[in-house]
Amino acid sequence: MGKDDFVTLYFIVLGLIAVAYFVYSLMVEFETRRRQHKTITILSAVIIGTFMSLIALPAAVLIIPFIALIAFQNLRHTKVCVNCRKFIQSYNLRSMIVHGAKNKCLKCGSELEKVIPE
Repeated sequence: MGKDDFVTLYFIVLGLIAVAYFVYSLMVEFETRRRQHKTITILSAVIIGTFMSLIALPAAVLIIPFIALIAFQNLRHTKVCVNCRKFIQSYNLRSMIVHGAKNKCLKCGSELEKVIPE
């Protein structure tokens, strides 16, 4: 298989996984999605890292640490509103500087909880 075949296969697999996860998230309860957030994030990083390594093996030395960093930041900054059942990723630096680090949901105003407790 050439690189073009791996690129095509990568986008097909990634698209199928995204559609399957979307359908899955509609069918399961909120607490199940909350418990499985860590597993799904790590699995996604492994799949992306594997395909990127197959596509550009020498560049994988640079790509893999960035994929791990992105997955770590996703796990660290994702919070959940138990009231309106929404996942919130707090990356907005400007809002944190202007308004302070608020721990409230933007949609309903209730307290946020971390997906992964400290």
